[in-house]
Amino acid sequence: MKKKLQKSALAGAMAAVVGGAGIQPASADALMFPYLAASDTVTTIISVVNHGMSFGFRQQPHTPLVPGLHYAFFHKTIVGDPAIDQTSTCDEFNYFKPSSPEDLVTFDTTGHFGDAEGVMFNDPTNYVNGSSPFTEPMSGAKPARAFLLVDNADDWDGQLYGEAVVMEFAGGAAWGYRAYNSDDGNFLNPDFSDGRDLQGEVIGFAEQAQVQFMPFDQIVTKFFVTPVDGNQDTTNLAVQVQLIDQTIGNQNIVAWDRDENPISGVFPHEVVCVAAKNVEELMSAAAANNLASKGGWSYFDTNPTALLGVTPGNGAVVYKLEFSRGTSLDGVPLVGVFNNAIQLTDNGTLIGTGGAPNSTGKRLAEGHIIPVEGFGTNGF
Repeated sequence: MKKKLQKSALAGAMAAVVGGAGIQPASADALMFPYLAASDTVTTIISVVNHGMSFGFRQQPHTPLVPGLHYAFFHKTIVGDPAIDQTSTCDEFNYFKPSSPEDLVTFDTTGHFGDAEGVMFNDPTNYVNGSSPFTEPMSGAKPARAFLLVDNADDWDGQLYGEAVVMEFAGGAAWGYRAYNSDDGNFLNPDFSDGRDLQGEVIGFAEQAQVQFMPFDQIVTKFFVTPVDGNQDTTNLAVQVQLIDQTIGNQNIVAWDRDENPISGVFPHEVVCVAAKNVEELMSAAAANNLASKGGWSYFDTNPTALLGVTPGNGAVVYKLEFSRGTSLDGVPLVGVFNNAIQLTDNGTLIGTGGAPNSTGKRLAEGHIIPVEGFGTNGF
């Protein structure tokens, strides 16, 4: 882990929070942006709203908040080898930036859009006073994947709101999502673990998310996986992931095809920090060959990690990305590119419902599947 925020700046900020404002350093609201991508043709645009209330009272706009917002990037450079990309650890880069009540900042994490700081849309705030440009470290780590934490030193939950757009600007495609705001946040040590997710954002070990996938020979399907736990400020959180249907006993069913046939061939994989998994990687070669022209459905499942030297998570945030391999879909020509992404969710930990049938075969309520906009062909 690389802690690149200067200790003197951090100590000064903490002293201002504790001594000047009378707020305990553990109090905070925090956002998690579970997936960011960067390459020569892909960037991620982040927007953060800070309401800046204190002890439940609305503060005056234009009043600087001390110490501002804390941004922590956990990123890894992609080398192109799945065995390395999926289990390598992340580096951390973090800094503070100015903020005030009801403030909105939008920035491009790679600097393709915006000013020299990466800030977009004529924002009048002077962000140069921060310790680093918004474009660090993503502009220098390309191609890269990452997740981002944004937190404050407020004593009131729900003060932050965020949105992300992952954009392939070379082709004009994009997909987006809302940042995950858990029901607990500790300043510089936020908790995004399973059970803290109010809308089922985390697929925990006791949960599964139902998912369908299209034919592999027409559509590329990827799962973006970010392990989570109580101390998200840890770069090497890890979980094991798999596609599996466990509702009719231990029969190694990785998926069902479009004619109600169970297909065996479960193939678990380990994920560290943040990674992308093609759907074919999560099944045996024989199963993938069987489903290549048909597609099917299954349950996305997380389990404790079997890796040594990492910090075990207790679940993961997962997005499913789909985009077309060619210029047609199911035999019909396409204008442009078919692309789509959704977040896989399950809230069984909190409300007793989930995406999987229970042991008697009776269907429980499905987890919420939240649609978001599309994505391009780059595959990040």
